[in-house]
Amino acid sequence: MHIVFIIDVSGSIANGMFEKSKQGIAEAFGGVNNTLANRGTIILSIIHFNGWYSIELNSQQVDTDSVEDSGDVWGTDHVVEFALGMVGAGGGTCIKSGLYAVSTLNNTNV
Repeated sequence: MHIVFIIDVSGSIANGMFEKSKQGIAEAFGGVNNTLANRGTIILSIIHFNGWYSIELNSQQVDTDSVEDSGDVWGTDHVVEFALGMVGAGGGTCIKSGLYAVSTLNNTNV
């Protein structure tokens, strides 16, 4: 399974919505509800878009059954740390660029 988060980081989202996006990803992998935990090994990508796109995480393997990393495979704690550390960019809003970016991922099986 390949999960792709396409996140708006434009200026209009800077009023707290970007922080909610980060918290949502962290919650999905390591929070109380952890809805994406215990699904085996998945592929995770995170794309930011504003006037253009930025691939923040490109086809990273994640073992959702483990909190710890194993070699190149991330555990859920690594995903939480990465998500909470993301930084917004401001600028315009072009969702088309975010959707286009999916076709450029290392693993496009989404």
